Amino acid sequence: MSQLFGLVKTILELTWEVKGALLTRPEDLLDHKLYYLQTEVKTYSRYGDLLYSVLWNNKNEVVRKSDLAYNRKGKLIQETNFYLGYGYDHEIYEYNGHGDKMRIKLFMKNQLTECTHFLYDTMGVCVRIDRKNNKGELLSSRHVEYNIEENLVHYKIFNGKGEKDGEDLKYFTEQNQLIKSIYCFQDAESIPWEKLITCNDGQGNIVKESWHRHNGELGRQNVHKYDFDRYGNWISRKTFESGYLILRKERIIEYF
Repeated sequence: MSQLFGLVKTILELTWEVKGALLTRPEDLLDHKLYYLQTEVKTYSRYGDLLYSVLWNNKNEVVRKSDLAYNRKGKLIQETNFYLGYGYDHEIYEYNGHGDKMRIKLFMKNQLTECTHFLYDTMGVCVRIDRKNNKGELLSSRHVEYNIEENLVHYKIFNGKGEKDGEDLKYFTEQNQLIKSIYCFQDAESIPWEKLITCNDGQGNIVKESWHRHNGELGRQNVHKYDFDRYGNWISRKTFESGYLILRKERIIEYF
């Protein structure tokens, strides 16, 4: 998530994309026109806390609405996301009084279908994240590691059988700025491991994503280019693949 600078009040974000760009190579597309995809509005408090957000699709239908609640100390205690046209109706993120995430509950037709539990050690550091179905059966588990600055630097993902499905390594500068992450994952239909390398600018903005096949060959690469306002927040982001523009985002930011 991009870091925000200044007293941001609202962000209006519009997205356009090339049809089919995520399913095929952009150089194979006959039509490279960008089509309107979605609009999202986020509202913040004077303290920089996100209060709520709404996402509309290209048919002007609300597909996601998020409401956030804070305690008197300004710590996040609950986030509720409502969905339209997804596999579940809504999800609830629950936090303790210190802002630490404790549970994520997924509901379908107001019935709990899945719950993710965040487990902490005696020092208050998250060490494991377990995802279970409504019967309490383990679906997946994520083992996480933090550095001394409390940055998430390493995690491993295991399925319900205890088999490793993925692994992520994150690299930070001496100023605690994320600059690179390497995610290794196993394709559901094949044995070879593949790798996604993400490079950041140190402010939370992704500048390059590279997908590598199991033999090390580069399979795909996206490059993101930004324009910023006078506060340092991006107001335009263009995504290129193989030299073709496949995605464009524009933001209108209102400040207090």
